[in-house]
Amino acid sequence: MSDRSSTPRASGRRAGWLRRLGIAFVVLALLVIIAPAVIARTGLRDRLINTIMAAPSLTASTGAASLGWISPVSIDDLKIEGKQHRFRIEVDSVTTDRPWPQLFASSPDLGTISVEKPRLWCKLPLGEKGTVSPLLSPIFTAAIHDASMSVESDLSDQPLIDFDGVDLTAHVRDSDQGRWLSVEPFEIYQREVLTPEHCDQLLGLISPSLGDAAEVEGEFSLSMSNLRLPIGLSEREAMEQLEAQGELALHRVAIQTGNPMLKMLAKLVADIHQTQPPSQTRVVKDALIKFQARDGRLYHEGLRFGFPDIDPGLEVLARGSVGLDQSLDTVLEIPRLDPAKQQQKGPVRCQVTGTVGNPQFSVQDASLVVRLPNRAEPLIDVDGVDFTAHVEDSPSGRVISFDPMELLDRDKIDRNLASTLLQFVDPGLGYSPKVDGEVSLSLDQLRLPIGAVDDD
Repeated sequence: MSDRSSTPRASGRRAGWLRRLGIAFVVLALLVIIAPAVIARTGLRDRLINTIMAAPSLTASTGAASLGWISPVSIDDLKIEGKQHRFRIEVDSVTTDRPWPQLFASSPDLGTISVEKPRLWCKLPLGEKGTVSPLLSPIFTAAIHDASMSVESDLSDQPLIDFDGVDLTAHVRDSDQGRWLSVEPFEIYQREVLTPEHCDQLLGLISPSLGDAAEVEGEFSLSMSNLRLPIGLSEREAMEQLEAQGELALHRVAIQTGNPMLKMLAKLVADIHQTQPPSQTRVVKDALIKFQARDGRLYHEGLRFGFPDIDPGLEVLARGSVGLDQSLDTVLEIPRLDPAKQQQKGPVRCQVTGTVGNPQFSVQDASLVVRLPNRAEPLIDVDGVDFTAHVEDSPSGRVISFDPMELLDRDKIDRNLASTLLQFVDPGLGYSPKVDGEVSLSLDQLRLPIGAVDDD
């Protein structure tokens, strides 16, 4: 009898455990099913996104999210901000091409991400001390639509870069050199109407000759052929290894500039041709400037400009680099203003250093030729002149101040020199039948006002 009574009790206990196990399984299944929805609708989603980013110096927040088992992951109103408040990205929406279980299964590869209307703002230097871990950060391809960017600097009141409405495709991938963010070739501007603001921003950084423009006319196009940025490095290391190459096309551009370098050239050209300085500097039609970032500086070559209202054949070629601190290292090839000297010796090389606002000039092997009407021989004809000059402030305004220079050093006196330059010292030398000896000539001080009328 006892065996018969124990069997139903044992069967009842087994049935109770099965019911409890079934209930637990159902509860667990419900938790698994609703877990993505719970995460998507609570602050857990921001914790999850910050874990995926693995960037200690950045903080992410979102407005809404969808984490379905079958549907792709989507995030709305994404905001990523640096802890030093010098970097910020705001995105309308981010959508993956797969649901979250597949994302975790393929981690760290997130596949293709669609990004709608991202807006990036940063101020250099960023000042963020932390770095992104390349082992934890994801890899992906991003199809970006209607992007905008604004880059400012502590050294300038105007943005260095400011554009919007750009579509592009970016990749975060591993390479032999580590993990990199690379952007496929894209176009920023296509025959955009040029404004002084454009000249003060990226165009002035690409070529400082275009900066400080009071009035401009013309159009320009700007495209990037290569853009790569290393991930997982400090800001200084990342800027040093940044790869950026592009082209700036200038279409029928003319500028009325406050640039002291161009003002000095315009003044010299006008004086040689005995006319008033031009109000505009015209860039050669459809000039193509190639630029690239290297070693923390932006290099450019191919800029040609001139003064066709005075001398259509005169073109100045510029190449060099400019830093984010507006430091200059530029070379100008300037045609000699005397046609005979230009044909004989070619252009003069002028090294420009200092800063955009206060450039310094170093010229080698210049020629000083002064001609008078109805006179075959030049009044002054001196070769091999080396000089340095810089821009400085004075009580009457900005001036170009020349350092002491030597024009002649024990040069042998001939009839041409006696009848030209030396007759200013002693008019009788110009009529002497025979002149012998040596002469030295130097200038201790020479200052030319910038932008002043001739009388001043």
